[in-house]
Amino acid sequence: MTIVNKMKSLSARATMADDDVRSYLEKDHDEAKELLGKIVSATRGNRRLALLNQLKAALTAHSRAEESAVYQPMLTAKSADSHDLANEG
Repeated sequence: MTIVNKMKSLSARATMADDDVRSYLEKDHDEAKELLGKIVSATRGNRRLALLNQLKAALTAHSRAEESAVYQPMLTAKSADSHDLANEG
């Protein structure tokens, strides 16, 4: 991530309300990272599988919410950059 993008990200986080969709998505990202850490540190296969199933369900719900709340509005925006970013997402 470039320094400019990092600064934009930090400033966006500072201005988000607790009920802002971005804060929910950020929380989901943090929870996914935590689950991944647990998967890596798990020593038993059945525990890893249970965590992986939990992560799969969480990521499925997250991606559906992100597509409808973030990418769909970007596709309807007039900016070509928004369309490109939405399609990439």
